Amino acid sequence: MHYFSKAKFFNFCGLPCARLDADKSVHPEDKGIFHPLTVGPSMVLDVMLFWAPQAHYQDLRRVLVDECINAPRWKGFSRDLMAEWNGITIYSTVMLAVDVSFLAVGNVNISTSQSVGVIANYLSTIFITGSLILSLLLARQTQKYDPESAEGAARLLSNMMGHFFGMRALATVHSLPYAMLMWGMIFFAISFLYNVFKSTTVTMLASVVSGSVVVTMFILWFIWAAREVHIFTRMAKAIQGFIVGNSVS
Repeated sequence: MHYFSKAKFFNFCGLPCARLDADKSVHPEDKGIFHPLTVGPSMVLDVMLFWAPQAHYQDLRRVLVDECINAPRWKGFSRDLMAEWNGITIYSTVMLAVDVSFLAVGNVNISTSQSVGVIANYLSTIFITGSLILSLLLARQTQKYDPESAEGAARLLSNMMGHFFGMRALATVHSLPYAMLMWGMIFFAISFLYNVFKSTTVTMLASVVSGSVVVTMFILWFIWAAREVHIFTRMAKAIQGFIVGNSVS
């Protein structure tokens, strides 16, 4: 009965403004109005972080509504986060070993510090290490609070949210391990392809270029099929919101 009483209190049961859906706010929402100081950095971060913050933001909006935690959804949300970060930790460990091993290859001249391949490999190592550290820190931070406790979850999310960007700041923090792992893989691919292209036969060059083109096409095909990138739609909404915000002011 205590749980039901608290749920009725936080959802304004019996009042005209009662919350009818668990993931809907009782306060009037801004219909696509964006603050001009936040829309620019938000879009840039989304692009740099491979649109991962937007996915985490949508998940957070289902868990945290009007600064109130939906306890049943929080349990599944925290389990999914821990599984994601544990998986990224394994991938980061493997990639870190690959980066260090790649520097021991005979044709990779570490003494040539200005080499594009060496610099890209160093950047890959830095990003992979950052992804590994962030995954461990975020997992440790989440484990400090009881997954069954809604109060502990509310304290955790409130402490991690920024005052200016709000929930988007927390979504960006949650997406950093994945994004840094992706950047580490991209820089490793640059380092690998540079070392292949700088000294190889025509036959080997044609094979590597053909394979790279095929793999790139498959990746772009998946991104387009999954509709992970809605950059033009988001840009249109941002411009429309900016125009509406200026007309209202």
